[in-house]
Amino acid sequence: MAETTQSHAFPSGSVAKLSIIETKARIGNIPISAFFGPPLDGYERLALMPAWSFLVESSTGRRIVFDLAMNNNPETVTPGVEKEIASVEATVEIPKTVAQVLSEGGVSLKSIESIVWSHWHIDHVGDPSTFPDTPEIVVGPGAKEAILPTYPENEDSQFHEKMMKGKTLREVVFDGSLKFYDFDAVDFFGDGSFYLIDLPGHALGHIGGVVRTTTNPDTFAVLSGDLYHIAGELRPNVQKPLPAHISLAPPRGNTDAKESTVYPRSALERLQTARGRDVDEPFFEVVSAVAHDAALANEMLKKAQIPDALENILFLAAHDDALIDVANFFPDTANNWKELGWKKRLEWAFLTHFAPSIQSQVGA
Repeated sequence: MAETTQSHAFPSGSVAKLSIIETKARIGNIPISAFFGPPLDGYERLALMPAWSFLVESSTGRRIVFDLAMNNNPETVTPGVEKEIASVEATVEIPKTVAQVLSEGGVSLKSIESIVWSHWHIDHVGDPSTFPDTPEIVVGPGAKEAILPTYPENEDSQFHEKMMKGKTLREVVFDGSLKFYDFDAVDFFGDGSFYLIDLPGHALGHIGGVVRTTTNPDTFAVLSGDLYHIAGELRPNVQKPLPAHISLAPPRGNTDAKESTVYPRSALERLQTARGRDVDEPFFEVVSAVAHDAALANEMLKKAQIPDALENILFLAAHDDALIDVANFFPDTANNWKELGWKKRLEWAFLTHFAPSIQSQVGA
């Protein structure tokens, strides 16, 4: 790994409890060309993706929820939402809401101080009307423009007026005085346990969160929203090159294959060069089909390469399906991710999605 002198620049702080909320919401069948490229033969559509949400609790007991997954209330699903799902031929499963999972786990919804949306897309905003009116909704710079006015005043809006009734919508302000590596940051609770970071590109006002999961030594989990839809938009890179060999478990649901397969680096290198990619650049890059600003989104990914390569920082993307097999979910916490070795198990798991393409390059 290349050396760097860049720092998160955070002062010492407290630990926040972090839990990953599993609603079992799943989105599938979306063409990858909507999100990233260049094309890879045999890998045309995304497999079923989760939509993760997160519960963050400060050292003094203040609670926020980061993202709300998807909305399953027919009374607040707008024609704009239905049109968007149909346009990409997506399959959608939404068994439970975040509010249901939290309530069943013993968390009073009245104890939630804020709902933070990484951005305003339908697979992140859920239905805030399932919460009391007390939590504010925190969004990134400029996001109000995409959210308001609501349906039916705006017939194309994905936000029904019932969803937002009684809710305070607040845009976070990044003044540049605090940095997480090369990202502008703000200390949300004021105790150094949870920060918001500016991650523009994918959507207007896209933001992320950084949770201090342990101290002595410090470890952090980055709630990165839709910074990437597959970790192949982030890896490999100069900071995190391909290893000499990669062991991949069989794809989830494959009942025929029982054991992992080991692939040599050379097969992955050939897969890269055949698509005009350098061996130490990510397999994919963001394309403009869905992204608000694809060039800016790719710039954010490049900035993320340095912290992502560090052993004390774990990126948790909103749709990383590898977490299904690795993580402990609410009501358990994710603070001991480093002790449990999650990072090593997650970082190359995305390759499973196009293992047949890799296999075709073995011995080629």
